[in-house]
Amino acid sequence: MIFRTVRFILSIFLFCFYPYTCNAFGEFSLKKEAELGKKFKKIIRSHLPLIQDPEINSYVRQMVFKLAKSAPYYPFKIEVDVVQNNAMNAFATLAGYMVVYSGMVEKVDSDSELAGVLAHELAHLTQRHVAKNIERSQLVSVGSILTLLAGILVGGNTQAGQALMIGSIAGAQSALLKYTRENEREADQIGLNYLVKAGYDPWGMVEVFKKIRKQRWLSGGTLPSYLSTHPAVEERIGYLEDRLKRLRVKSELKKSVELQLVQTLLRSKYNSPKVALHYFKGNSCYDLLGKGIVYARLNALEKAKKYFILLNDIPDCKKNAVFYREIGKFYYQYGELNKALLNLQKSFLLNSKDSLTLFYYARALAEEGLIKEAEKYFQECLVKMFYNANVHEIVGIFYGKHNKMFKAHLHLAYAYLLQHKIKKFKFHLKKVKLLAKTSSQKRELEKLQKEYKELTNNY
Repeated sequence: MIFRTVRFILSIFLFCFYPYTCNAFGEFSLKKEAELGKKFKKIIRSHLPLIQDPEINSYVRQMVFKLAKSAPYYPFKIEVDVVQNNAMNAFATLAGYMVVYSGMVEKVDSDSELAGVLAHELAHLTQRHVAKNIERSQLVSVGSILTLLAGILVGGNTQAGQALMIGSIAGAQSALLKYTRENEREADQIGLNYLVKAGYDPWGMVEVFKKIRKQRWLSGGTLPSYLSTHPAVEERIGYLEDRLKRLRVKSELKKSVELQLVQTLLRSKYNSPKVALHYFKGNSCYDLLGKGIVYARLNALEKAKKYFILLNDIPDCKKNAVFYREIGKFYYQYGELNKALLNLQKSFLLNSKDSLTLFYYARALAEEGLIKEAEKYFQECLVKMFYNANVHEIVGIFYGKHNKMFKAHLHLAYAYLLQHKIKKFKFHLKKVKLLAKTSSQKRELEKLQKEYKELTNNY
């Protein structure tokens, strides 16, 4: 474990930062920012527990895109990932890439509060604060490396350790690329402008900062970087309140049905069952969905089925593809393929872009012996969820069962690479090399080897 964590540290700080920060007189150009941002993004996506539910990701990404339309020209594509972590936090990196924690999405009481955080981080990106600070500082901070090292080694391989690792990465990134007082004030003010132009309630930014501050008092934890740096938290909340009062902006914070659904998915899937059930005490579509998912996690089949049947009987609950998707997943996992296919087909008709629907639909088709159709949807899943080890593993097993051994070993190699099980990865890589005969297979081999080099810095 220690060797793997040390390697991970080196891959982030030496592989990412060294080529760009050690040139004492070099300019941190857009090209260099793009190269560094790409590497950092790939490391984040391959090492941290990303939320893979397209409904959650789509909600957050659409919000970011809406805010970005209110911003001036920015040379990079804006991208955002949601990391599975209960903390109320988010951070911007480089070249248009930001990360938001699932805890932030789960704990807000309105869309505008989440938009307030995302607008602040977007302002850090559009003003290129991180890039400018790299250019200004030139040197990698040894303290930040030690912070990350301590976090990972203490955390170990446990779920708590993963959470600590995530926090350490964000903390080390903050220590390495500290925002100045002017950076933070600028991100607040410009982010507030983005918020207003995009049609969100600007009081959302004030309210979410208050929530983060309260969360710190309750948990004894630290504030995220954009609240922990100068100016002080109270001062920052104060000047935002003063600005809105001068403009006579009234607060009308609301929670959309989209946010209610996303929070239902996060709470039912990623909290402990006991905590999750605390949220679902009524008989609304969201309560029934939440209870169905939680009881399925607990293997309480009859209880889960009861709530999914009730969900399927309420007309208002049938308007969203996600309800059919979750019902279909449940029936697939418990072997009722006809009901699984029926519900997954309904979900697919309502939203053909949902990668989880495609994934379980493909698996159900494969179980039914519809091999060509299953393969088609598996390939679509791989495009949408390339960095999902579970998808590669299931696809690899699928091809192995049908004696397509090159593809079987190829996807099992990806699965183990993404799980950082390098010994097993190399076993399947060796098989891929032996089986690669055609030009297309050799291109797939080259792509696999390139991913290995980039994810492990093994040049």
